[in-house]
Parts: sequence; structure tokens; C-alpha cells
Amino acid sequence: MPNECDDARMATTTGGRLARTGRFPRRRRLWVSVAMAAALVTSTLTAAAAQAQTVAPCPGGYLCIYEPGGTIVLVPQGNTQAFPSGVPYIELFNNTNITDCLILGTVNTRNFSAIGPHTIQYPQVPIPQYVFDVSPGPACPA
Repeated sequence: MPNECDDARMATTTGGRLARTGRFPRRRRLWVSVAMAAALVTSTLTAAAAQAQTVAPCPGGYLCIYEPGGTIVLVPQGNTQAFPSGVPYIELFNNTNITDCLILGTVNTRNFSAIGPHTIQYPQVPIPQYVFDVSPGPACPA
């Protein structure tokens, strides 16, 4: 017999107790499913936004050095720039039409590297990496 609320009907069980039956459990499952789907969509959008934020704009004609704190160091195409104490980086983007030669490394090591035109490069190891020198290519010391 439905009551005026109509969401939960009462039925008698074999033991003489009253049990709730009807649409209430289905609605609860529906709301739990909706909440879980919303959480999944939110986490997916948050992850996508985080990825989109890591690729900040780099103006054409520059090599961009992205520092961990959000600072972007710009080196104009064809210029040589030395950083004696090193610039920490999380991403490099060569938005020029030439290959640039880089001296990269840690506090104790230095390596030559080339980055081609319109190329993104990330540190190869999880320890802090630095840019010590940028110069125009195409031939870079090995």
C-alpha cells in the first residue's frame, strides 16, 4: 500500500516485519552512479587542464626555457646565450626555424644536445636539469 510520499512502499516479510521495497534503492543507486560519473569527468577534465597548462605559449622566433616556477626564459632565434649558473627547466620549446645547440646537465655534469625547429624537449631524468648555454646550429659539438 503506497503512502503519500510514494517513494517507499511497505511490504510484510515472512517474519511479520515490515520491509521497504519499491523505487528507493534504485534511486540511490542511480544517484551514486551519477555522482561517480561526475567525479570521473571532473578528474579527467582536471588532468586535461593540467596538461594544457604545461604547454605555455612560446612566441615564434624564440627558444623558450620553461622553469619549474612558471617563468619562461626567451632566447631569440640565432642568438647565443650563456647561463653560467644554469637555468632549471621542465620543458624546452624551440619555436624557431633553425636547430639550436644546447649545453644541458645537472650541477655536476654537462652534455651537448641539439633541438630541432618547432620541437619540444623534456628532461631525460627526474633530477633537476639545467640549461647552461644556447647557440645556433646546425652543427653542434658532440
